[in-house]
Amino acid sequence: MISTEFLHKLSDLIHKIDQAPIIENSFFILGAGNFGRSAIQYALQQPNSPYILIIDKEINKEYPEFQDATNIANIHEVLSSDSQRKYYLQKDISVVSDILQSKFPERFIPAVPIHAVAYIISKLFSSLQTETKLNTNVPESIWEETKKSIPESVILKDDYENGVILLSWAKIDEICPPNCHAPLDYCPHHNRDKPQTIIEISQAINLHNLRNFTIESHQVQPGLGIINGLELKQVIVECFREIHKNFVSNLDSMFFLSTTCNCHGVLNVFSVKK
Repeated sequence: MISTEFLHKLSDLIHKIDQAPIIENSFFILGAGNFGRSAIQYALQQPNSPYILIIDKEINKEYPEFQDATNIANIHEVLSSDSQRKYYLQKDISVVSDILQSKFPERFIPAVPIHAVAYIISKLFSSLQTETKLNTNVPESIWEETKKSIPESVILKDDYENGVILLSWAKIDEICPPNCHAPLDYCPHHNRDKPQTIIEISQAINLHNLRNFTIESHQVQPGLGIINGLELKQVIVECFREIHKNFVSNLDSMFFLSTTCNCHGVLNVFSVKK
């Protein structure tokens, strides 16, 4: 059973995230690989010298304008100053779940080969009590219902054991160009009609026992998508409020988190036992 102490901790976390301000004109970039470098270049090109924080365990220090923030006690106090606006944290990306409890970026760019939103929410939840986690196992009937609510033509891969469904208008053996404009109705690269975007497909999943939390990766240039920081914050708060409400009512929670763009998406299904 969930203890009263845990409910208080969850309530405090919800309040903390809900009250966390958005850092105006800011970018948080997870990962400094190929996609991360594209994101960094995009951020550096923006007007009014935006705040930029790069988080990655292995950072090639090719940007002399960035300072190492690894040993800074309060990164947000520095980020919010008017002097130095560009930092990198040479740490595992799990640190972002701690950072987001005090402030959110205006623009969040996950450039890592995992579902960053699902990862962050899982880390935030498990930080309350190590033995209480978001589980990736849901009843097989719910899993099958979820799959049936998605057009078969866009299910690239489904992994019941890990609760993951990959969605794409591309096929398993097709590679999209790195600087694609992601046209809405038709893919000229693969010569394929796209009657719906993956965003629309994910948002339309409507199952009685499975709450839908879909977040959009907004394309800002060919090959680069950005998550709105306020939208990310709202999804995290709404998700945890749903879990808290169900715990108080002595109910289990089942939901999915998906991050999608016009052409691709990843969906993680979770359950939390009361």
